[in-house]
Order: sequence, then C-alpha cells, then structure tokens
Amino acid sequence: GKEEYLHELSENSSYIFNVWPLVQNRDVNENTFAGQDVYNKGAIVLHNLRCTMNNDTLFFNLIRDFCINNQYRTVNSEDFTSFVNRYSGSDYTPFFNIFLYSTNLPVLSYSYEKAEGELIITYRWTGVEDGFFMPFGIRINGVESLRVEATTVSQEIRIPEGSYFYFHNLWNGYAGSRDNSFTYFVTNCTNYK
Repeated sequence: GKEEYLHELSENSSYIFNVWPLVQNRDVNENTFAGQDVYNKGAIVLHNLRCTMNNDTLFFNLIRDFCINNQYRTVNSEDFTSFVNRYSGSDYTPFFNIFLYSTNLPVLSYSYEKAEGELIITYRWTGVEDGFFMPFGIRINGVESLRVEATTVSQEIRIPEGSYFYFHNLWNGYAGSRDNSFTYFVTNCTNYK
C-alpha cells in the first residue's frame, strides 16, 4: 500500500550518495552503476515527478504510454524528458536537469518569522534553473500537513496560530505525508525572527 511505498522511499533515500550524476557520458564505461544511485535515486526521481504532477492518472498513463510508444527501441533520458514535456504540456526540463545531470539537490531556501499571531514563511527553490517547480510538505504545530507548491520565485505563506513547523522530506524521514508532497530536497534557512 501507499504507506509502505512511502516508508520504503524514505528508507532507500538514505542509500543515495550523489557521488556521480545519474546521466553521464555515453558509449564509455562510466561510474553510474558503481553505487546504487541509478536504482535508488532513479526511483526517487520518478516519485518526485509523480508528486510534482500531482495527478496519478496522468503520471501512470504517461509511464504506460512511454513504454508502449518505445517498445523495441533504445531510448535515453532526453527521449523521456521530451516525452514527459509533450505529454504533460509542462516543461520539466529544469526538474530533470537537477536530478539526472547533477549531484546536487534542489535547495528550499526559506526564512520565517512570527508576527501578530501568524507564522510567516517565505520560500523558494535555489540551486536549480529558472523554471524549476516542485512541491514540498510542511507540518504545522505537529498536526496539520500542507502541500506547498514552490518555484524559483520567492513566495510566502501565512499560518494563523502557527507556533512551529518542520518539513517532511525524504531526508528527514516519512512523517505522515499523504498529499503528494514527500519529495527529495535539502533546506537552507536564510533568516528567522
């Protein structure tokens, strides 16, 4: 079930080392298969795509149709990225560039403050190309979980009566996120008041 799926993702993410990019030079013996990243990070990339699309029907139809359209063919990462972009009507190129061609992860840069009974969180993705978008999950007061859509443009959420929060992502373990926001990233707090 979905609970076990999310638990396994969280467990397997601790075995991602990000020593080499998933996609490297072709037609040479590269290091991609020297570790388990090609499997563990590959699964995480597909999971992140699923979360970002936030439409399981679209995601699973896309995977099925890619397989059907390319049976008996050799395909590469660029073929898949192009297919995803055409099929979804959105540009996922910056998404695939960070996860497939880099050893870095998206960085959720944020700041927060408490003012007039509200918790104000300002956030944006950094360390990625313009056009990158991906959700993240946040838990407020240990109870309420929110799915937040983020881009490279600074945004803000205001939470009345918010006293504390944490992000639930694949780095800090599964925290009950059931809303397609359990993604793979790191954080950087830039300021707090």
